[in-house]
Amino acid sequence: MRIYSGTLASKAPILNVTQNGFEKSGQIFRVRADEYVGVQNLHAGDIAAISGLKATYSGDTLIDGKDDHRLLLQGVEVPPPVFISSVEYESLKDKQAFDQACSILTREDPSLRVEENEETGQILVSGLGELHLEIFRDRLQSEYKLNTKLGTMKVAYRESVNGQFDQSAKLSKPVYGKPSYAHIDMSIDRTEPDDLLYLDENPETSYKIVKGTNALILDIDQGSDFMRLYNEFKRRLLRKKLAKQGDKNDSGEPVQVEASDLSHIKVLRNPNESEPLEEIDDDFGSDRTYHINCAPFEIIYAIETAVWNSLESGVLLGAPVLNTKITVTGGSFSENRSTDTIFQMCAASLIKELFQGATPVLLEPVMDLEVSTPSTEMKHVMNDIISNRRGKVIEMKDEKSNFGGQGLQRTLIQAVVPLQETVGYSTYLRSITKGEAHFLMRFKQYDEVGQLKQKEILTTYF
Repeated sequence: MRIYSGTLASKAPILNVTQNGFEKSGQIFRVRADEYVGVQNLHAGDIAAISGLKATYSGDTLIDGKDDHRLLLQGVEVPPPVFISSVEYESLKDKQAFDQACSILTREDPSLRVEENEETGQILVSGLGELHLEIFRDRLQSEYKLNTKLGTMKVAYRESVNGQFDQSAKLSKPVYGKPSYAHIDMSIDRTEPDDLLYLDENPETSYKIVKGTNALILDIDQGSDFMRLYNEFKRRLLRKKLAKQGDKNDSGEPVQVEASDLSHIKVLRNPNESEPLEEIDDDFGSDRTYHINCAPFEIIYAIETAVWNSLESGVLLGAPVLNTKITVTGGSFSENRSTDTIFQMCAASLIKELFQGATPVLLEPVMDLEVSTPSTEMKHVMNDIISNRRGKVIEMKDEKSNFGGQGLQRTLIQAVVPLQETVGYSTYLRSITKGEAHFLMRFKQYDEVGQLKQKEILTTYF
């Protein structure tokens, strides 16, 4: 940790502003190579290690626990993980130690993620490259004495859609012998991150929810009070969930829910009203349907939940979905036959149809690549990037450097290359330049792979 101002004493109370929770610091150490020297105080400008913090992550802002001014510094910008691999430990007796080690390592390195696939039971680790995952495995061995094995490394693809598609779904068949009713109209379309701020065409009557690069819009004429009351409804659901989990989120981190000025309202109801749309008369009796804009909040929330769950897994590889906008444009519900479960089932089924109709596409991570090479080898490096790695050269410029030889004329090549094509690039670059070239690579964005490459990936991925 680095001290920007003031003094930190050993075992002093600390407030983590980023996580909005209190911590108690343990012992403080000055780090000298592999030696840790205990000290009692740290001052502005000091860089040191601290023990005892249980819910603090790299990039968090810490202040004096008695300070009323909650200053929040800009955190670390963490690029998304682009390589994924399965990881296995030797026996079940290592599970607890493995989980504890992974918890510590992911707190230290936010770009490293470890999770269990619910369908296959595999433990998946994702990071920024082959070397990143190999270092994770080596640290498990050297620091925690855990022998683990990494599976085949794969690129972390994403999915999106390449067109716009509208569809309706109605569920009115009996479910488990009971009458049911759900009717939803939806549309799906491609959107880009820069467009998310401008998606609300009718800000007074539509309700926009943005998560990452995806958006859900309820364009069903909700009325002016709908947004405030619905947000309060979701806040109370979150409050109940956290209370069951000891005020911690699914990752075990402490969370506090801010108070609301609507807490005096005991029962939250949708403020919209509607005339009956249709009469139902069948073997289960009589009922009426109403426009979905006045549906109970439980039904609206069920639709929202189905949307976000569906966007976690696309229809091609089951990869997370990016750059997608889903709009609820209409629908209806029944007084006695509609439940949140029925609407969630209906919405999930409809979203799959929307994806299929809107031309699903695969997205692959694309990297900014900078190669410093002797000018005599420039043509070989460029040809390899363009012909063999599906890359695009953006710029070339002369570079004065003594790297690899006294006064050697060098060229800096800036290019954009799909991550999949960079596997083994370090070894290959050394071989074609006699060890004289070096490169830097960083994540840029996700781009479409193209139809031919998509067919190849879908054939060989599984």
